[in-house]
Amino acid sequence: MSETFRNIAGCIPVEGKKLFNFAWHDCFLPVGDGITALERSLYDCAYAGCSSIWITCPYDILPFIKKMIGDFITDPIYRMEIFENYNTKRIPVYYVPLRVLDYDRKESLGWSVINSAMWAKKVTSKFSEHLIPRKFFVSVPYGIHDPEILKEYRGQFASKTNVVIEHNEESVFSGAYLPFTFDSKDFEEVLSSTKEKIKKRFDKCAYVPVSEHIFAKDLPFDEFFECLRGKEHCTQVTPWYYKADSWKGYQRYTSTEHTLDLKKLEFGKVDRIEEERIED
Repeated sequence: MSETFRNIAGCIPVEGKKLFNFAWHDCFLPVGDGITALERSLYDCAYAGCSSIWITCPYDILPFIKKMIGDFITDPIYRMEIFENYNTKRIPVYYVPLRVLDYDRKESLGWSVINSAMWAKKVTSKFSEHLIPRKFFVSVPYGIHDPEILKEYRGQFASKTNVVIEHNEESVFSGAYLPFTFDSKDFEEVLSSTKEKIKKRFDKCAYVPVSEHIFAKDLPFDEFFECLRGKEHCTQVTPWYYKADSWKGYQRYTSTEHTLDLKKLEFGKVDRIEEERIED
């Protein structure tokens, strides 16, 4: 029997440079009937079987995102028959920021994925080593595709082998915003390889000219995960995909016959006991 990982952390990057000159953040871009780009990524994580979701987002829009999503979403394909009045599975959603020192240096989608995985490992390790995610699932809001196809590969996402979604030979390794997974060992390699590509003011005790400074915000998305290219992984195909990181790309998606007609996910907030109801 093959080994399976049921503790999968979904990583969604929202932090980064704004792509559109709107008054609202790009993650609120409508991509379906009542569905925003951020919510589409939540569908990805839910259909992929993530046990938790970690969103790296700026401080200024965190209250708006949390009000829209809440503390958890429900698994769209999970049914529980043990309890009569509880037939859904809740997937907790956590909102994590970048460090203050990382702003203007590491403010990018690639580093935000690393930041989400970093927080997932750090927070869960405080409780128990059994809660630390064994695998990470990445979904970028600006890569539009049909999330429902991911439920067909749910078993593969939970397997030991990494999964890379591609379309027309486009994947994360070519800079496409398509979902993929990596495990905890791969995370350490991604983190170390990224740090090697960054050149600060002093690199190995040698002065680096200002013109040669390289920060994480300067690296393309695919370079963060270049070290995963040669590793064993399973490739699955999505029937259609559009990269909505520019106005032309968004127009290309809206002018096609493809649409996201998805059943609305159930969002909610955890019931909290009011202080006056607690008896001494």
